[in-house]
Amino acid sequence: MIRITVSGPGIHDRVAAISRWANNVDDRTRQNFSAGRHAGPKDGDIWSAVKPVFLKIQQGKCCYCERRPGEHGIEWAVEHYRPKGRVKSWLPPASLKFRFKDKAVRGGYYLLAYDPLNYLAVCHTCNSIFKAEYFPVLRRRQMKTNDMAKLAGEQPLLINPIHDAEDPEELIDFLGPTPQPRIKEGPAYKRARATIEMLGLARGDLMLERSKILISLWEFWASGKYNLVDLWCRAGMEHAGCSRAFRRLCQSDPAAAKAIYDRALVMVEKSMLDSS
Repeated sequence: MIRITVSGPGIHDRVAAISRWANNVDDRTRQNFSAGRHAGPKDGDIWSAVKPVFLKIQQGKCCYCERRPGEHGIEWAVEHYRPKGRVKSWLPPASLKFRFKDKAVRGGYYLLAYDPLNYLAVCHTCNSIFKAEYFPVLRRRQMKTNDMAKLAGEQPLLINPIHDAEDPEELIDFLGPTPQPRIKEGPAYKRARATIEMLGLARGDLMLERSKILISLWEFWASGKYNLVDLWCRAGMEHAGCSRAFRRLCQSDPAAAKAIYDRALVMVEKSMLDSS
């Protein structure tokens, strides 16, 4: 995952500058408030209008999986961090190692439907196949408020890249191409573990993409081309979080990094054979 470094007020200012947004959002927010639910009949125009703002502040990457799904945003969607229409119950895998109750609710967070700080630009796979309308929380849901302090009290399990108080990279680490919690117990562990599972961050296509990058990173590192390693670790690069974790391993334990390189070669070679 990536951290969005633009401040909340900065995001509001950029979105407010879009006339198609500014001319419609107040009326639609009032409609939702009066109806007590998300009542917007056709919102595609609103979401497409703000999509370029989030593509830019996310440096063209899906905020969840760090892929670049297409420079023109065709494979992108404006995702609601807290679902606007309804919330489905997420059934965690048995491997999650902690239990919680996550009931489905017919309504959504309708007062956040037009809040830019509830938006993220995500790829089609993360949005439609994995995140969908899930939003598991540890405490009671606060569906009828837009007060951030009250919303924080829900203790959401999904990490929020647009939250000033947390950096996803401080919660999710990588061992080679595999995402894992950086902290091994407590609330931070639960959030990292649930986020990895819910978003499918260890799915096969991402593991393969990361493995290809790790192969290049080790070859750059072994040949002393540290400037190229640093280039791949920049925030705007695909899978930068994984790359930075591997760079740290190269610095602290080169033998372990070489072992990961060897495994990555096997994975990529097998993929090539399977597709031939």
